[in-house]
Amino acid sequence: MVICELLGVPYSEAEAIRGWTRRLFVTNITPEELRAAQGEMQDWLADLVRRKRRGRTTG
Repeated sequence: MVICELLGVPYSEAEAIRGWTRRLFVTNITPEELRAAQGEMQDWLADLVRRKRRGRTTG
């Protein structure tokens, strides 16, 4: 997956990215679902940054 290559994300996490993308880019999502998806992705990105700073992730 291209986004994994660009961000240096392990391919094992690609399905999570696909799930958030599907939820964030639809027109029939409720505000609550949108906030939940945004929060999950933000939490994941913060964790990814922490792991990269520690040098514990490979793409």
